[in-house]
Amino acid sequence: MISLPTNKFTDLKFSDASSYRKDLDRAEMVGLAAIGVVISSKEDLRNVSSHDEIRIIITAEVDTSEGKWMQIARKLRPIVDYLSVVPHSLTECREASKAKIIDSITIKTPEIIFDDVCAAYLEEKKGFLEISLSDLLSMAEKGIHLGSIRKEVEIAFFRRIPVIVTRMRSPSGYILDKISSYSVAYSLLGGNVDRWILSVSSYPYHAVERRSLLDRGVKVVEAQDTDRSEG
Repeated sequence: MISLPTNKFTDLKFSDASSYRKDLDRAEMVGLAAIGVVISSKEDLRNVSSHDEIRIIITAEVDTSEGKWMQIARKLRPIVDYLSVVPHSLTECREASKAKIIDSITIKTPEIIFDDVCAAYLEEKKGFLEISLSDLLSMAEKGIHLGSIRKEVEIAFFRRIPVIVTRMRSPSGYILDKISSYSVAYSLLGGNVDRWILSVSSYPYHAVERRSLLDRGVKVVEAQDTDRSEG
């Protein structure tokens, strides 16, 4: 699969296959070393090409509101470097957290859908929690209370589950730089600022590297242990 530059600014959900090219200049300007191009089918791969300055990662996001979402995830798994699920209930979140083909759980709703059981499943398989920054900023802009998301992040931090920040844009679509991205996440959700710095650099690297190792048949992945043990 793909290997990323360690500790470099990375957005695993930068844009979709049909529109990512128009933002490549801005991506270079803010220092993105790698970007995730989100696809929804194998056909989308025709619209994705390599870039001289920025590493291109193929990613996908499956929403549980879609019918047969697990079947969709299984179909996408062999063709992507990173696969996340957006759940809308605690039951769906637990199912997705337990599934070995899923790399991360993406939080996009202000309701509690991620609990300690989900966290235990992610911890067991060395998975990730993902926060969409553009969705988070949109909720904050609308005055939606973020207390439940803060609680979910606290659960992840307590279990030492890496939290990845993606879609680092303002609600209007303006691409944010590294410092702005982790600072906004820290300001809105609290916790340890050092972990938020890792959320836009080391943790995305580990997520893609973990999947690459699994695809090559490595059953025990220890890539994140040093980060998980940080306070």
